[in-house]
This record gives sequence, structure tokens and C-alpha cells, in this order.
Amino acid sequence: MMLLWFVIFWLFSMTAYRILMTWVYARTRSVLVAILMHAGYTGSLVVMSPAISMEKGMLWQTAFAVGLWLIVVIVAFSTARLDPKSHLG
Repeated sequence: MMLLWFVIFWLFSMTAYRILMTWVYARTRSVLVAILMHAGYTGSLVVMSPAISMEKGMLWQTAFAVGLWLIVVIVAFSTARLDPKSHLG
């Protein structure tokens, strides 16, 4: 059960979030924006993560990871459509 939580939390959601942070940094060249994104994410983990059972927590984290990946796909396609030569950067 812990391995599944690790994969969902650390691999799926964190990978998607790091892709978004990298994209935002590449677009803005602002370290401050990247720091604020990071602080917002880590702060929300403490404040907004539900204090519920492990099973419900995994369901919430899975939904969050899917949402992040949907945003990554939207950003990737919108970037590719606006600039066909761009590869998310």
C-alpha cells in the first residue's frame, strides 16, 4: 500500500508539477515565480491535504495527479498549436 502511495504521490503528481514549473520558468525566466509555485504547492500539501484514511487519501491524490497531467497535456497542445517548432519550451 505504501509503494502505491509513493508511486502516485512522488512519481505521478510531482513529475507533472515539475513539468509545469519548468514550463512556467521557461516562459517567464522568473525564479521568483518558480519559487512561489513551489511554495504554493508545498504549503497546500499541509493545508489542503485531507486528514482522512489512507484509502481516501490515495483517491484524492490520484485525482490530483490526473488533474495535473490534464493541465500538462493542455499546455503541451496549446504550446504546440501556437508554436509548432516549440517542444514545451
